[in-house]
Amino acid sequence: MKRALEDVNLTAEYKQRPPYQNNDYLDWIGQAKQKETKDRRLKQMLIELRSGTRTWGSRGTLLNRRPKNLFSTGQPSCPQRA
Repeated sequence: MKRALEDVNLTAEYKQRPPYQNNDYLDWIGQAKQKETKDRRLKQMLIELRSGTRTWGSRGTLLNRRPKNLFSTGQPSCPQRA
């Protein structure tokens, strides 16, 4: 991972992230069993560091890809009393 960060000049961006995010990256990549999955996750991390975004959280849960509330009608959840 260190080499990948150095190859694309993203070491500073990685170090600017809070420690818990760096730990999330290490855990997320390290938990992959297949080399292809590790490579794909490393690539995703590099994309996120380059763009300054983050699409997943602790233990791989997605942050910015949650479905919209399917039950929302735009109305208040409780009717207003007159």
